[in-house]
Amino acid sequence: MNNPTPETIEELRDIDRMTDETERLRVNILEFRGKGLHDDSTIDKDFEKCEKKHAKIITDKNNLNGESLKNYERGQRAEYVFRHAIQDFGWLADKVNMIIASQFDDYFRGIDSIAQIPVGAEEFEHIGFAVDFATSVEDIGKKLRQTFDSIDNGYTPTVKYFNSKHTGKKVDFRVPRIVIGAGSETLERLTDYSKEILNKSGIAESSKEDISNDVFQFVLFGEIMAQLGTFINRLKSVVEQAKKTHRSDIEKRAHESLDIHEKTMQTVMKLAQDKKIDMPMIQKHIRGDSFAVKMAPALVALSHTSIDFK
Repeated sequence: MNNPTPETIEELRDIDRMTDETERLRVNILEFRGKGLHDDSTIDKDFEKCEKKHAKIITDKNNLNGESLKNYERGQRAEYVFRHAIQDFGWLADKVNMIIASQFDDYFRGIDSIAQIPVGAEEFEHIGFAVDFATSVEDIGKKLRQTFDSIDNGYTPTVKYFNSKHTGKKVDFRVPRIVIGAGSETLERLTDYSKEILNKSGIAESSKEDISNDVFQFVLFGEIMAQLGTFINRLKSVVEQAKKTHRSDIEKRAHESLDIHEKTMQTVMKLAQDKKIDMPMIQKHIRGDSFAVKMAPALVALSHTSIDFK
């Protein structure tokens, strides 16, 4: 990047602060060494892969300029706000714990964060988020296809390294994977919130109220429900096809995956009910977000593709 302006330097400092926070709070795969959950040699290999991938990401970021740099900054700010809005401003529910996925699960499993939602005493439901506010609908389509590839063989996407103060360390932890994006009109609003959230001690009450009441939470519920509903129907089709073709292995997996997705859907619907969010409200705001409108046809198209067992 050549001769950055003072404004650009300030923007990059903010991005560095956000990145530092993210890396500090990530699940650290090295903490799984010696726990008997994965072989230490596997963990070391995964760590080495992450180091190489992270170095490439840093190099690519340092080569950005112009509009590509602005898109990167907007995406980083929006993702930062998304995580804090769910955990600190009640976009899904009170007391949701947002777990930042390990570098391995982020880079190689496509899960950036996991929402841990309390549903009872020491009982939680989990949603894995593939958050990307900086790419096109076509790129998001690729992420959706990744989930369909898992579901079509009966699998639920997994987090290889999961750790939470409530549940402890888990490996190959199954969570529904939801792709989240937003239109340009939403991005501008979310990026504006990032400076307020960074300034934790000085955030104004009016700003807290604006973030808590932002209409993107309706879009969020809509994107989650639309994808879960599509995945549930797809898994039902997988079960039926596995029965017909005598693939008992896939049928068993698909039944387990179907149960996971249906329970998550029930939880999300209960959260919406508790927040007095109904379908007409969701549909209204979905129609107002250009990205969500374009995501719907991609889900429909993928749901009509053939199921080919491996």
